[in-house]
Amino acid sequence: MPKSQTLEQQAYEIIKKNITTGIYLPGSHLAEADLVKDFQMSRTPIRRALARLNNENYIKYESHYGYIIEDITISMQEMIYILEVRLSFLTSCLKKAKRKKLVYDKETLRDAIDAIELAIEEKNTLQFIQAVHILDNLILYTARNNLMIEILLPLWERFIVGATDTVFSGRLQSDSNAVEEYTHIITHLEKQEYDEAIGALEIMTQNLIVNIFV
Repeated sequence: MPKSQTLEQQAYEIIKKNITTGIYLPGSHLAEADLVKDFQMSRTPIRRALARLNNENYIKYESHYGYIIEDITISMQEMIYILEVRLSFLTSCLKKAKRKKLVYDKETLRDAIDAIELAIEEKNTLQFIQAVHILDNLILYTARNNLMIEILLPLWERFIVGATDTVFSGRLQSDSNAVEEYTHIITHLEKQEYDEAIGALEIMTQNLIVNIFV
């Protein structure tokens, strides 16, 4: 961990990673005393990290039992819902961009597609999802829709945690058109062809939803 991180942040990230990677299994208990010993930290940063994870629904506190790992599996219906919300928000931002004649930074757009392409080449699902999220944020930030960013972030994080080995994983393995789809979207943004970008987003979302059921 970087030295600039607080002990609380270090504990938070280690515990969260252990949950999302299956090292800590759903239904198992987390004892503060064990974590203090394992991480060589005092109780205070451990306790604060556990409180954060409890608020984010990775764990839950039960009297007489302490913290228990939650099942973070996401259902197909939840994945579809998140994708539909994402499409709605991005579409709204692109309509605003068209209305206000906003211009997207071409260099940043190309950096985004390079990151997506690299993740697909390396078949790195998490890296791919993170690269797509960066592109989403670029669309949202340029349109200055901060409320949408706040709403979408926890949904997207839930999607990442629950869907890493499902929809995107299968897409990376079997669909060579993913880079082409995102390239089309970025090309349209560069040319300020916002209606076309919306259409490309709709097609891509439909393909992702179909992929959920494959």
